[in-house]
Amino acid sequence: MKKLALALFVIVASSCSAAIDCLTDSKPEWERKTLSDGMRFQPYEQTVELYSDNMVTIREFDVDGNLPDGLMANFDGSTARISGTPKELGNFQLKLVVKVVSEDSDGNAGCERTISKTYKLRIN
Repeated sequence: MKKLALALFVIVASSCSAAIDCLTDSKPEWERKTLSDGMRFQPYEQTVELYSDNMVTIREFDVDGNLPDGLMANFDGSTARISGTPKELGNFQLKLVVKVVSEDSDGNAGCERTISKTYKLRIN
């Protein structure tokens, strides 16, 4: 009976190792910062970093919310870049969203997560 219980535990534990890894590894985080104000019809550029203690692969990048006309957001490596020449005044709220997959030291895919953070931007 003890051997059966031990065998069952090993099977369950091995099938749950990916789930356990997802619970124990640290998830990436967007940089905590305040976006600097911009001026209408003046070039604007601001970057926001995605920090991670683990190796991750970026699967998707998106911006939810609204950027003023004339600004766009791009993602390269672990940096989101908001740039352009804003053509409208106002207060804007945007959410940077990435879908990441963590990898182990052998490059095997692990947990898939969606990481997001909302930022405020004012154009004067």
